Amino acid sequence: MSVFLGPDLSEEGLLLSFDASNSKSVYSSVPKRFYGLGGGENNYLGISTTGVSHSTSGYYDLDGSTGYFSTTLGLNRITYPDFTVEAWINADSVGSSNVIMARGDGNSNGFDFKFDLYGGGYLRGSLRNSGNNTVQSTTSGVISPGSWYHCVISFSNGSYIKTYLNGIDVTHSTHTGDTYNRKSSNDSLPLVVGRSDTGSDYFNGKISGLRYYTRELSADEILSNYRAFNRRNFSQTTTFLARPKWPHPLEGQQLFTTPGTTSWTVPVGVTEVSAVVVGGGGGGAGGGSFGNGDGGGGGGGGGLAYGTFTVTPGESLTIIVGSAGAGGAGDWSSPTNGANGGNSQVKRSTTVLLQGSGGLGGLFNMAAQTDGVGRGGGGSTGTERDGGGSGGGGEGVWNQSGGGGGGAGGYSGNGGASRHAGYTDNSGFDGSGGGGGGGGTGQSPGRPGASGGGVGLLGEGSSGSGGTAGASSYGGGHGGLGGSGGGDGSVGNISTHNAGNAGAYGGGGGGGGTDGTDDGDGGDGGQGGVRIIWGEGRSYPSTNTADV
Repeated sequence: MSVFLGPDLSEEGLLLSFDASNSKSVYSSVPKRFYGLGGGENNYLGISTTGVSHSTSGYYDLDGSTGYFSTTLGLNRITYPDFTVEAWINADSVGSSNVIMARGDGNSNGFDFKFDLYGGGYLRGSLRNSGNNTVQSTTSGVISPGSWYHCVISFSNGSYIKTYLNGIDVTHSTHTGDTYNRKSSNDSLPLVVGRSDTGSDYFNGKISGLRYYTRELSADEILSNYRAFNRRNFSQTTTFLARPKWPHPLEGQQLFTTPGTTSWTVPVGVTEVSAVVVGGGGGGAGGGSFGNGDGGGGGGGGGLAYGTFTVTPGESLTIIVGSAGAGGAGDWSSPTNGANGGNSQVKRSTTVLLQGSGGLGGLFNMAAQTDGVGRGGGGSTGTERDGGGSGGGGEGVWNQSGGGGGGAGGYSGNGGASRHAGYTDNSGFDGSGGGGGGGGTGQSPGRPGASGGGVGLLGEGSSGSGGTAGASSYGGGHGGLGGSGGGDGSVGNISTHNAGNAGAYGGGGGGGGTDGTDDGDGGDGGQGGVRIIWGEGRSYPSTNTADV
């Protein structure tokens, strides 16, 4: 059989092939039809005039109550017990049973085979024999409405069924005893798509491609089919409509940016992931006017850790996103220190796989640090840690000026520290290894410190530059973003003496300034973050780490 489906698609034993994104397979007038692709046969799946609409985006949309396709053409060559059924689906909703494809006699005697979403979204393949006994295979993972899935059931020698999801063998059922070859010997039984053979259990959602093979496909062939359709690498002689965006098998990412604890379930078929965690930045301290007046110290940047490690499909990992340390309040007699940033973690039960520690909050009247090294940057730890750097330290005060915040840690180096105003050049230090730059310190009385730069979660990029010296009307200059996908720090306000807030993810907040009368607040640190990626050839710090 010659089909127009492009390279790498298995053709041996391919009896029926329908593709709603291929103009050769689409007929949208009344009645709507899928036409078979290739060969000398004029196979088609036809329906009634209601319940199905065709989208130029490359799929048929079934309404879940009346829409379905059926055919008896060419089915005399359907063989049992070896066959394979493939479908691209996107369910709008799932119930107790939503049939993708079935064949049967339409009465209570039951079906020959059925392929459906079962029990709220489990993928199930079932085969019934002449003794009215059924063998079936049901996935352990639930299909969620609103996403495209490549679904396959493969029957072999009447003894077992395998179920594949997005190119991956997710479960199979082995049977011994009765031969499950077929229930009926009637070759004219209809093949029905979108409901059961008895006219119930309608499928509600989108169907783009369907294929029926008269043999069992191997796991490699099924994965190859998946990739062939996913790449859209087809013959230029075929006119194609727009295609739905289908996922690559075992390839994806998950971003966590809401502070707090949550759980993440490893997707079906995924056995290795790579992750990065960044702790929250410490907040800067507020300034105070009593005595001679002192500014607030800057907060330390959050640490970064990354690693690649094995996982089990379906297992639950604990994700903790560290909160930003709040800036301290400025007050004439009782200014408050900045709060510490929270730790960000990936955990398996009680084992910490990766941790980016939060930066320490800045202190009021904090002493200037030796050689601008800074104080309080978060560290980088974890049993699966492959690398990552500590956050840069926040700087102490110089008279009435605030200290700058430290930059977030980098992928292969530390975040930049701030530098106090006693230096001739009190610009913040640059980050290293993709880390954020340290914020600049206020240079004159009353000038607040600027916050440190955050670090991006999309992989190692350029290092953030240190903030400039604080002679401007804003106080110190902000620290620059490190890595890819984060945010710069911000400058303070000379009128209010308030320090700037830090950049995401993990920058340290600047310290507030004071002029002896008005007292500025410290800046908030940057929040923490966690990102997990998976897929062939994807790993931190920089190998195919962008979104896919």
